[in-house]
Amino acid sequence: MVKKLNAQWIPAFASTRITPGMWVFATVYVAWGVRGYFIRFEPPVAAPANVFIACVGVWAFWGVIRHDARGVREVVRGPSIMLKALGLFFGALLVGSLVFSVLHGVLGLDDYVLRNDAAVGDVFSRLPAPISLLWMGVAGPLGEELFFRALLMRLFLRWWSPVWVIAASSLIFGLVHADGLTAAELVFVVPHIFAGLGFGLIAWKGGIVLSFLLHAGMNSFSLLSLLAQ
Repeated sequence: MVKKLNAQWIPAFASTRITPGMWVFATVYVAWGVRGYFIRFEPPVAAPANVFIACVGVWAFWGVIRHDARGVREVVRGPSIMLKALGLFFGALLVGSLVFSVLHGVLGLDDYVLRNDAAVGDVFSRLPAPISLLWMGVAGPLGEELFFRALLMRLFLRWWSPVWVIAASSLIFGLVHADGLTAAELVFVVPHIFAGLGFGLIAWKGGIVLSFLLHAGMNSFSLLSLLAQ
């Protein structure tokens, strides 16, 4: 069991128990991800599929979501807790940006674009903006938070300390955004790895609902920036 950090705090991971429903979600999520290496569906199919997967995740983790929603209310009531959590989150993003900038400059990757990011831009240009936002601004982050934070961190906590749990889940989260293991792809997923670290810290400190809200907010902001171009 994870102890309360203070009198007002509801821990993000009160148990390492994984229910059958959670395993069902994990199976569906991994199967869909592996499918992407062999079969590429067009956005009209992929978008509702991702929404469906997110719904399966909500069903599987409904008890966790309700538990962590109460934790969000505690965070909101305590501004110092909120500031500390956000400081950890944006600190991780800043470090990731600095590491990426150094590697980007050393390897001379000015003309390279991460294939995942290029695919996002392509999808956004082909689908109506509301559908793109629902898919990549809500359903995508929801599925990712439930799998990489709510499930993987819960699973890894059976064997490792929180530091290693957050680091491992963040590394896996970042690497799944790479299309191959080329040096360029690995450099360009560094920000994703550190973003995963930030989301992991938020999930650990404030719960999966808070990490989802930040993840969805960041993705939606990026998509709206594309729309404004």
